[in-house]
Amino acid sequence: MSFLCNKHSFTCPDVNTYVFWDAFHPTERTNKIISDSVIPTLLAEFH
Repeated sequence: MSFLCNKHSFTCPDVNTYVFWDAFHPTERTNKIISDSVIPTLLAEFH
């Protein structure tokens, strides 16, 4: 994992326009898009 997470790894300049912040970690925006889709689907299963 040290290859992906080191001081020479590139990071995106604007986290709102990219899916990944760096070579491994998804951005907050990506997590929100996924959770906005998954949570209602899961909640519907329990109603």
